[in-house]
Amino acid sequence: MKLTKKLKIATNWSCYFDNGIQIQSGIITDINAKEQIDPCILEQATRYQPAEALNYVAARHLAQSTLAANGYKGQYVSVKDAKGRPTWPEGYTGSISHKFNIAVVGTKKCYGAESFGIDLEVFQHLDSDTWDFYTNKVEIGNYCRLGVSRNQASNLAFSAKEAIYKAVCQVTEFDALKLKHITLKMASTYDNVLQGFINYKKMDIQVTQHYDDLFILSVVRLKAPMN
Repeated sequence: MKLTKKLKIATNWSCYFDNGIQIQSGIITDINAKEQIDPCILEQATRYQPAEALNYVAARHLAQSTLAANGYKGQYVSVKDAKGRPTWPEGYTGSISHKFNIAVVGTKKCYGAESFGIDLEVFQHLDSDTWDFYTNKVEIGNYCRLGVSRNQASNLAFSAKEAIYKAVCQVTEFDALKLKHITLKMASTYDNVLQGFINYKKMDIQVTQHYDDLFILSVVRLKAPMN
């Protein structure tokens, strides 16, 4: 698994920090360096089909690397809980995403009811029946005012909502059907970087999106009130 040099944006994600979140990306080719990968990860991957197993191993291998870079001293293997969410060592939170042959993993030291979500997407055609599930016309219009096309807007909204869902589900129960009722209003900070903030049901949600002609990387940081 080598860091990709084929995609300009992906090289910027490697060892990239966003508000204390360390993000690393890697290109998934094959598992030819098994001696460098935790045997527990390889054993867990046997329950998946080959392509999915490759994604699983690559992402979990990157997770160990980002945890170590964030100061975690132990040997830790991220497994899924009963709801399919990756688990993280005490005092840390993280998120995993992969698309085609690229894996992206982020980790962060957490304090209190804090979490984040990341999502990697490829721009594709999305019809109104698809995007109506997770967004709304006001939100699409907000994106279009930034100079992107309607289809780009629907993809950006989809990626943001995927990252929001991952972040929220780490701290509370959440129905995906509610995503369309969260209306983002993003601002362009500099070339191909968008930022937005919303308070939803007393949760502070901060969204950052990086994109180029092909890919979108959405990073959502969430802080929920303490119970």
